[in-house]
Amino acid sequence: MAYKDKEQKARIMKTLNLTSEEADEMLAYDKMVDRTNGGLEFDLTKEQQKQAIKDAHKGQDRTKKSTGPTVYKFNQRERKVNLPKQEIISKLNDFLLELGMENITITNKERQLAFSSNGENYELTLVQKRKKKE
Repeated sequence: MAYKDKEQKARIMKTLNLTSEEADEMLAYDKMVDRTNGGLEFDLTKEQQKQAIKDAHKGQDRTKKSTGPTVYKFNQRERKVNLPKQEIISKLNDFLLELGMENITITNKERQLAFSSNGENYELTLVQKRKKKE
């Protein structure tokens, strides 16, 4: 027995939990399958092969045309309302009013405020950091 065959036998015995005799039998059968071109006891006859091919294609109507183009539905998911951020923006708006800022506009009710002071335009952006996974 060649070195390669011994390695393969050991690997087969370990992975399949076979005895030495069972592994030898399996390797001998594999070699026989490699050498012969059919005619083994488990091979299908020509009629069985034809039937197997027919069975494999059952349910696949290859002549049927598509009824039309595929229509995809790209629905944007509804965002959850972030009440704490809305509240912070609202309080910032009130605070800027108290400070006497001009042209205060909430450009995004959960994110941005725009205002001007002394002829200069400013923008505040509120960013909520993600929770760290521990």
